[in-house]
Amino acid sequence: MALYSENHTVYTNHAGVEVPSATTVLKMLNKPALIHWANYLGFKRQSVDKVLNESAEIGTDFHDMVSKYTMGEPIDGEHYNDAIYLFKVFQKWSEEVEFKPVFSEESLVTEKFGGTIDALCYIEGKLTVLDFKTSKNIYPSMFLQLAAYGILIRDNLPETYEKIEQFGILSNSIKNGVQTKFMSKKDVEKKIFPVFESLVETFHLWFNLNLEEFNENITR
Repeated sequence: MALYSENHTVYTNHAGVEVPSATTVLKMLNKPALIHWANYLGFKRQSVDKVLNESAEIGTDFHDMVSKYTMGEPIDGEHYNDAIYLFKVFQKWSEEVEFKPVFSEESLVTEKFGGTIDALCYIEGKLTVLDFKTSKNIYPSMFLQLAAYGILIRDNLPETYEKIEQFGILSNSIKNGVQTKFMSKKDVEKKIFPVFESLVETFHLWFNLNLEEFNENITR
């Protein structure tokens, strides 16, 4: 049985040791907005799990369509109507910003964590690490995930990393359409990398303590 993941990609470092995903590490963060949203759904007598599952399925479908489109692969099969709408909005945006992909859905690992990068691409001529979201807003924690992707590229593809100019979030939702936020590589390295690296260290310390002293896997 996988140590850190039951239903998602299992990442193994170069020493053959399983490591957590960046997403698993970031689950340690408290997210007050999510609690308020869950309370709101409860007030409306809607199932939080049902809404989360539906949103996740639409998000996965949208990611799959974008990945195939950016890499020139055929988009076939059935898709959620909402995902199709979001994809068409993305297509329009990609043409406006001269979106040119380098790679998509690339899985990489370091000694202590792994992750799958949504896209490395050119946006208006700038080499960009880009993360796709299907949320109504852009949150600071999203840049922590981008920092993880940057560290993964830096440690595995140093020549490529040197050419990166910026990191960006593309949030695409039915309600608010396309929203974007970009940060320079210099700012992400200075302000965001240290936070994510601290979270990785904290995750491993807390995970090991719970497993060794209480026989509890905090990722379950």
